Amino acid sequence: MSTPALTIASGASGGTIPDLRPPENLIAPLFWEQHGVAVSLGGLVLLAGAGLLIWWWQRPRQTSDPCPDEIARQQLQVLAAQPETGPLAGEVARVVRAYLSATLTALPRAELTPEEIAGHLPAAAPWLETSAQAEINALLRDCNRFKFFSAPPPTPGRLVARAQTLVATVAAAKDAEARRIAAPPVPAPAP
Repeated sequence: MSTPALTIASGASGGTIPDLRPPENLIAPLFWEQHGVAVSLGGLVLLAGAGLLIWWWQRPRQTSDPCPDEIARQQLQVLAAQPETGPLAGEVARVVRAYLSATLTALPRAELTPEEIAGHLPAAAPWLETSAQAEINALLRDCNRFKFFSAPPPTPGRLVARAQTLVATVAAAKDAEARRIAAPPVPAPAP
């Protein structure tokens, strides 16, 4: 058995080179050599998909806000189950004032007394009948009377029921005015 050093030395001295052994199996390509491009493109697609998903979750959504009529009706429905007390009268007046402020854009946004609201109503809602305007004023006065005086009003006011009727009346009048404005003008008869 000869050592490699001896074999090289004997080859250098003119001896014969032993036969070469058959080649070993080639080293298989690494994972990244085989699939690097596909993995890179797949990663980019996943990142883009994650970015789109995050954008979609955080995009501003258009929500339809409930109309003032619906908000007032819901709030008054909650109040209808409560006994008629001073705090309830104050809450009914707050709901009616908020409803009028949201519905009648010409009405000042400040907290108005019933007399101030009565003064602004003809200009803010000329389409509203005078009986409805008078009922708004009377309801708000009754709420204040019940809220600020220790004795209950002489007649039970049924404040919540009156407020619900008032909201329905104003909503119907507002819708009728909107339909009247949107309707095409009627042509004059031909002479």
